[in-house]
Amino acid sequence: MNGLISFVSDGFGVASFTKDGLNIGSRGARVNEISTDSNLTTNSDTKIVTEKAIKGYIDNILSGTRMALNGRISLINGQSYISVIFDNEQSNTNYSISTTVVNTTDSIPSIFIGTVANKTVNGFTVDFNGDIDSANYYMDWILSNKTSEVGEQAISINSTLVDILFDIPKLDMNYSVDVNLTNTIDALPSIYDMVITKKSLTGFSVIFSAPVDSSNYILEWLTDNTLDKTGRTSIATDLTSVTINFTKRKKSLKYIISSILVNTVDSTPSIYSYMITNK
Repeated sequence: MNGLISFVSDGFGVASFTKDGLNIGSRGARVNEISTDSNLTTNSDTKIVTEKAIKGYIDNILSGTRMALNGRISLINGQSYISVIFDNEQSNTNYSISTTVVNTTDSIPSIFIGTVANKTVNGFTVDFNGDIDSANYYMDWILSNKTSEVGEQAISINSTLVDILFDIPKLDMNYSVDVNLTNTIDALPSIYDMVITKKSLTGFSVIFSAPVDSSNYILEWLTDNTLDKTGRTSIATDLTSVTINFTKRKKSLKYIISSILVNTVDSTPSIYSYMITNK
């Protein structure tokens, strides 16, 4: 049974309730939910947000933090890809993804590199450079869609280097960079290691482990100036591992890590594969 409750003043309808929600006046959207989402991720015409959610949204912008979603998914032993499904549909596919493979259980874990092979408003798929060889791997991921801190750059075929220029120069060099290679067109895209070779106030450069074999690759990148959430550690020559110690103890192990190797000094730096083995 479809019920209708109407509110009338001086003979004019000012509001109405139905099973589909609340409508003010005779025009406009009908609202069916009061949301507390401070990221406004659903981009909905049928929700209104609370005062606290609006304040949170504005605070995120003013503090310079990116509007980010993140998650963790277990990788399947013997499978060379993984698909991530978002809890909430995105308004478009103009988002950047950062992924990190983690194995803190196996004594000598293999190192896997991933390329984003598919992106939709509902999720994305990552292809790895081989079959996952243990049930102890998981992938941390971060999605960011705040355009002032993220971007993407098409890569020409046979390129071994790409230069990224910021729309607005940074105020200082204390920013971190994360990059991810995406190819959602080729059926079997190749997988490349990367290293950042130059950083400045106006941009940065990335080199690849081999010439890119297709014009369908895109480098997605994001920067972060939130110093209490980022850091930098020098790596000594001949090391095969490095340990990062936080200045403040984490409240739990449910944190997401994003990392990238940087060498802006050597003229031809080597490119290394790596993964997180302890948390």
